[in-house]
Amino acid sequence: MILFAVLMTSSPASGDWELVPTEWTSSRPGYWGEIEDGRDTLAALKTAREEATAWKKAYYASEARRVEFEKNISKRFDGMEDSLAVREKAHKKEVRSAKAPGFGVFIGYGVDQRGNGTAAVGVGLVWKF
Repeated sequence: MILFAVLMTSSPASGDWELVPTEWTSSRPGYWGEIEDGRDTLAALKTAREEATAWKKAYYASEARRVEFEKNISKRFDGMEDSLAVREKAHKKEVRSAKAPGFGVFIGYGVDQRGNGTAAVGVGLVWKF
């Protein structure tokens, strides 16, 4: 911490800027300072510009990945919805055909009024409930 304080106090750049009117040695009005201050300021501006450019590139790359991901997920959901619609249609068709009346053959064993066992065979219309 002490080394940091010593290095900061021994910096040659003062950071003082003053307004120089047009009448002075410059053809345009502006702010003028020490050469070290100007170099530090230009280096800081260059660094800030490079960082901003890097952040913009990272943002645009991230945004492109997000858009691609969104398209991919949208395709997958559309595929799932289509698949579910096909399954639902097949299931409804299967349920309708299962509940539709049909013909059947009956074979069974029965007891008559006297207690005798009897075999029965028949053909008839069948409904499923």
